[in-house]
Amino acid sequence: MTVTAYLIIASLLLTAGGAGLMYWSVKLQKARSVEQNLAKSLGKTPGERVIQTGQMLWGKTKRRNASFLSDILEMMRKAGYISNREQTLAVFRMAAVWCAVQLVFASQLIQADAPVNNKISLAFISALGTAYLTIQWLKKKAAKRTRIIDEEMIIGLQVMKILWDVGLSLESLLRTLTRELSELTPELNKELKLVLSKIEAGQERSSAFSEVASVNDSTGMQDLLTMLAQVSETGGNMSASLNQLSQLLQDRRRTQLQEKVTKLSGKMSVVMMVFLFPALFVVLAGPGFMALVKAIGS
Repeated sequence: MTVTAYLIIASLLLTAGGAGLMYWSVKLQKARSVEQNLAKSLGKTPGERVIQTGQMLWGKTKRRNASFLSDILEMMRKAGYISNREQTLAVFRMAAVWCAVQLVFASQLIQADAPVNNKISLAFISALGTAYLTIQWLKKKAAKRTRIIDEEMIIGLQVMKILWDVGLSLESLLRTLTRELSELTPELNKELKLVLSKIEAGQERSSAFSEVASVNDSTGMQDLLTMLAQVSETGGNMSASLNQLSQLLQDRRRTQLQEKVTKLSGKMSVVMMVFLFPALFVVLAGPGFMALVKAIGS
């Protein structure tokens, strides 16, 4: 077998391995609680040991290159990869996809008839381009998650007001909210669970709320956490504040929908001008034009 055939086989195997790793990591995330119980009773599984080793290496890399990785860590945080474990699994998946793409591209370059310098330059451009596309994917995922949080905020605020009117404390309110709305508002629950874990670890409530608000792009979430920080410091009528914030978010949502409808009507006008008007012109002016041509011809 030639070197090209070996590279093609290796690229296919690595692609299959990357797909298997992605499936395996998603399965590990869904069964995390079960694996933890098994690890306690039967010892650590090989897969769990790999993940924990990756978490340790990823933690060391973040501490050593905090300034260099600050933007990437912020994007991963906004994209929903909050814990060290989630970030490690995300890095594994992105690295597997990146390696698979580079091997497939390298196998095609070897078959191509081009100078070696050009092949090296193309391989370098491919590596940088794939990394750039990965960063853009993270940005789009973060923007999508921000929109999801904005949509979940309205339901979360209504339930939060009901729980506050019942008489629950702030910690009990957050704990009940994250437990009861885990399926209805999953992304909002991630942020609230992070705040709750910081408070239970001993951090001041106002600083915990402010810290999570500073790394969140959702305007509604920032307003909510800022309001909770102020209430935890100075007290006040939280029920009225929740009502006002809920009304504000509904007004923002209504304004956004109106903007979308306005833009959609403009796009439909362009579509009508391009596709409908020529057909309408042919139907209306076609008979008269044909009659005029016959009259001139005769």
